[in-house]
Amino acid sequence: MILAFETFFLVGKKHFRMMYNSLLGWASVNHLHFHCYAFNHELVLDKLKLTLLAGDVFKTDPKYPLPAFVIKFDKENIEKVAEKVAAITDILHELDVAHNMVITSGRCYIFPRKHADTSIVSQCVDPACVELSGQFPCKAEEEWTKMTAAKAVEMIASVRIESDLFARVEKAILEFSLQHGALLYSAEDFVTERVEFGLERLSVFDRRVIDAFDAADKASVLRYSQEKGCNPIREVTTSKGLTMVAEFNHHRGFNKRARVEVPTINQPFDAAKFHFNKIAPKEVLFRFRSSGKGLLAGKRGIEAHHLAIVNISPINWCHCLYVIEPEKCLPQRITMEAVRVGFDLMRMTRAQGFRVMFNSLWAWASVNHLHLHSMCVDKPFGMDTCPSLSWGSSEPVRKLADCAHLPGYVFNLPNETSTSREEQEERLEEIVQLFEKAVSFFHEHEIPYNCTWAHGSDKGMKSNAPLIRLFLWPRASAAGWEPHPAFDNACAELEGFLPIKVKEEFDSLTGDSAEALIHRARLDEKTTVLVEEFMKSI
Repeated sequence: MILAFETFFLVGKKHFRMMYNSLLGWASVNHLHFHCYAFNHELVLDKLKLTLLAGDVFKTDPKYPLPAFVIKFDKENIEKVAEKVAAITDILHELDVAHNMVITSGRCYIFPRKHADTSIVSQCVDPACVELSGQFPCKAEEEWTKMTAAKAVEMIASVRIESDLFARVEKAILEFSLQHGALLYSAEDFVTERVEFGLERLSVFDRRVIDAFDAADKASVLRYSQEKGCNPIREVTTSKGLTMVAEFNHHRGFNKRARVEVPTINQPFDAAKFHFNKIAPKEVLFRFRSSGKGLLAGKRGIEAHHLAIVNISPINWCHCLYVIEPEKCLPQRITMEAVRVGFDLMRMTRAQGFRVMFNSLWAWASVNHLHLHSMCVDKPFGMDTCPSLSWGSSEPVRKLADCAHLPGYVFNLPNETSTSREEQEERLEEIVQLFEKAVSFFHEHEIPYNCTWAHGSDKGMKSNAPLIRLFLWPRASAAGWEPHPAFDNACAELEGFLPIKVKEEFDSLTGDSAEALIHRARLDEKTTVLVEEFMKSI
């Protein structure tokens, strides 16, 4: 495959093509070989519309009479694409499926097809690699004069494999694509230098997320496009001095998935309802998991695979979701593993504007399947450095100062720039255990909550060292609330990012009017006292 791709670029002619027939796919000699030729006409495969299957594997437009799997390539990724094409043909051999291949215009098409009966030689054409590309070298003048587009389509379609066999092929290729592109990370992947605003210096993880989101956007996976910088942004400041960032996105209010209505925040997972195991494969960006290397042994769930998926109704550019252990079908109740994953995502980014978030049921979660959000807003929020007060007997549990948009708590994890990896891991496990106690209390008392992880510092502490801050807001229930034309106070909004749905609301917004809307989520006095006393005790 590498030689085929290199030959394609060495020749460099506009309509030069490389092609391949498998045995029983009209190969005439059982000795590995490709066909190559230049045909000075554009063919249908040169610009055929594609749909994303998963990762970097596409499918042909359903209108084309024979479905194919397609991988795009350029001079920079020849080896990677060659490896993937070889793996896909291995799958076809394992399933005893004949195939043809066409390499043209930076695309490699792989056509599963019926076994060819090579004992029959047509007087017209034999459907093989050339014909499947849309070119028909007719052998008899009589057949050539009778050739029509309808006849060509019929001929190509005649070699389609049965639908159940194609489904098996597609499933195997899908599973390979997701596993092959999985992100396996360890402590070695954590960013050790100070994070910063500006997206010029990105980590491997940042690049992976951004490239996958942009590819999904270009492939029309999203309900509406969200290119970087496509939405107007303005900053507002509260009378208490905290800056908030508003972004106008009129699509979000009318094209997002309807919020789930449940009778309790402890609602069990329901396989009959929508959940993320039902999404289209093209929405999956990649699988990921921790290898455990360099992390505290025995507590990392290193066999747990998670899914990074694109939010098809994004708040803004690069709004993604992370489904925690999707096969376990967990309800939207944050777990210790989810808290660890949130911190790991934050430790893999070099972008200070990258944030991870969680909404419980009754706190604007729209799907009852355990998932986190991430977004990247390349601006500081006042809450990033909001001061906190020591609260109770456990050092990591701190209460947010009165200037916070909503009363809540914060757990500060020292960044690896200011502490050793071992110390950071030990503190992380302490935070995870304390956080679990708090969340268990909230679920016991039916108290909804929102969470956000952010890079920042704590003005309430003596040191101005960089921190990864996990904010926790117990809040009033939003069950039964109608969406507000400005914004709905969930995880992003409580930290100071306001995705506005209506232009008039965006134009008239002030820091204090935004905070007044957020205050709808304040706990009543009795529940506030109950929570404060419990948080002091853990």
